[in-house]
Amino acid sequence: SDGWPETSNPLRINARRMELESQVQWLKDQGFKRIYVSGHSEGGRVAQGLKADVAGVFIHGMDCKSARMEFWEPNPKNKIMVFISSKDPWLGYPSSAVRGCRSLFNRGSVDEYWSSHPTHSPLVEQEWREAISRELTRNMQH
Repeated sequence: SDGWPETSNPLRINARRMELESQVQWLKDQGFKRIYVSGHSEGGRVAQGLKADVAGVFIHGMDCKSARMEFWEPNPKNKIMVFISSKDPWLGYPSSAVRGCRSLFNRGSVDEYWSSHPTHSPLVEQEWREAISRELTRNMQH
């Protein structure tokens, strides 16, 4: 009921987050100004807790039903877009078992895009791809 043991282990997720922090810093050191981070499933848990300032965080195939939030405190400056299916077979379908992130963080910088497509695959919905495309295009113009 709590998912795979390794994905609910705060030490493992935090170690992956620190690896991601290092990669983002390397990109900044190379002169990149606008960095987006994307994560699917366990990668979404990692990306969601990113402390570095980035242009945006795209998360797919991850819900926010865990009671252990100590490694889930995202950078409040980062815009987070969550793409989730209420019928995701890996996240505890039926939909009553899948929760979104916006209500847990109670933050305006979290946008949720829901689907009823029965899959755990990333970016399966055209609407999701269009939302990411709009975000990337909007930021290219600034």
